[in-house]
Amino acid sequence: MPTPCSACRRSSRSCIVDIPSGFCSECLARGTKCDLVARTRSELAAAENDEELTLDHEEQVRAQASAQVRAARARARRLRRQLRSLEDKEFEMSRRELNSIEELEALEQAAEGQRASLVAPSSSAVVSPSSWSGLDFSALEGLEFPGFGDETVQVSDRNSLNV
Repeated sequence: MPTPCSACRRSSRSCIVDIPSGFCSECLARGTKCDLVARTRSELAAAENDEELTLDHEEQVRAQASAQVRAARARARRLRRQLRSLEDKEFEMSRRELNSIEELEALEQAAEGQRASLVAPSSSAVVSPSSWSGLDFSALEGLEFPGFGDETVQVSDRNSLNV
């Protein structure tokens, strides 16, 4: 039940609303002005105004929240792209480093191969006398070897040398 009108409240009377007129029966009977309708309309207008303000505020909060969500999504997309780029760069650097290591190892092996080929002929030039059996020394006949006492090589047998 609505609150009593101002006149009924001042005189402590029972305020009963006449539905067809919208005024209280006491004010109608006394011929006084009833502020019940005017006050109710005023309260209704204030309530509607509060509703509008609340809806406006709600829209502002939603718009602000939506903007924050969009900004957070954009930041997450940017960070994902940045992370993907960093991972790609890291992979590329690792691949280049591995290629460089493989190239260095290949160069080291080539250098070792060259050193081995330079060392190998002098070591392979030393042939054990047991493997001389198939050698032909006739081309050495008549040659002089300095430091061996001016002696000439004479081939007496295909398998032996006399110096």
